[in-house]
Amino acid sequence: MVTYDRRSQSFFSYDYCGKYFDLVKADNALRATVRNDFCSNLKNCLTVFLKIDEETAWAAASSVYCRMSCSYLHFHNPVKILAAFQFAYVNGMGLEVWERLALWFHCAVFNLNESYAANEINESQSIRLMRAVIPGGINMSNKDINLAERSIISQSEIEPKDQFAVFLDLTKTHRVFQSDSYKAAIQCLRSEYVNIHTHKEFIEYRKANCQNLLAKPLMFKSKFFNERFDNIARRNIFNELSDGN
Repeated sequence: MVTYDRRSQSFFSYDYCGKYFDLVKADNALRATVRNDFCSNLKNCLTVFLKIDEETAWAAASSVYCRMSCSYLHFHNPVKILAAFQFAYVNGMGLEVWERLALWFHCAVFNLNESYAANEINESQSIRLMRAVIPGGINMSNKDINLAERSIISQSEIEPKDQFAVFLDLTKTHRVFQSDSYKAAIQCLRSEYVNIHTHKEFIEYRKANCQNLLAKPLMFKSKFFNERFDNIARRNIFNELSDGN
């Protein structure tokens, strides 16, 4: 599956949503595909929207990829990011510049030993760090930077602003995958947390998480997702809860 987003000059050489997989366990050919898709698309985002020269943009994209493709990151890695962008494009979701930047960086420096809130602060700050180290800075308004940072931090908020709803839902794209891809995504999450939790602890955590999600009247933050994908997400989560292992 090759898809192409003309506005952002983004392309996807693989069906990241339909055939989700663990990047850590992938063969060299598939890892090369992911690296090329990730670095090329992030580079294009930086050049098209932020007017960064191609050489510098490629270096920045490669640096982000290397940090996100650590061997212990089975879920919070480039595959998750590419799936979110591909999902947005396939479903005709036009994204603002700050939403794109927030999606690219919302897992950029994820650390298993940190809380989600601490990770989100670090990830939001990584945007400003990139701006500081790029020669000549970034042609991007403070408003866009602030919105990107604020949206990343809002992931841990109980009642985030409606403005961030679509971004927040795109970070949970795996919930609306077809059954096999959803199971693969949850297995990636399990493989990641086996480093800090026992299997029993992970199952108990997922059980509580699934029950809390199913009890909510609305599964997502945005009207767009709730109207189109609520039933799919509920089915996936119900099946995971019923499976129990």
